[in-house]
Amino acid sequence: MLIYKIKLTDTAESDLAKLDKPVALRVVNRLQWLADSFETLSPTPLTGPFRSDFKLRVGDYRVLYNFDRLEKVITVHIIDHRSRVYKRR
Repeated sequence: MLIYKIKLTDTAESDLAKLDKPVALRVVNRLQWLADSFETLSPTPLTGPFRSDFKLRVGDYRVLYNFDRLEKVITVHIIDHRSRVYKRR
C-alpha cells in the first residue's frame, strides 16, 4: 500500500499550533491514519464555497483538505472547531 504524504499550509500549521496539546495530538494521529488508509477511502467533497475540499472529523474539530492522487499528497488547509470552520475562507 502506498502511503500519502501530509502537507500543511501555513494556515493549517498555525491552526494546529493553537490547539490544546491533547486535541492537536488527536488531529495529528487522525491525519496519519488518513495518509495510511487513503487508498481504501472514498472521500465525499464538500459543497458551496468549499466544493474543492473534503473534511476529516476529529471529535468536535474538522480538518479541511484536498488531495492529489498522482503525487500522493494530502494538503490540509484549515483545522478548526466545527462551529467555526465553515465560516472561514
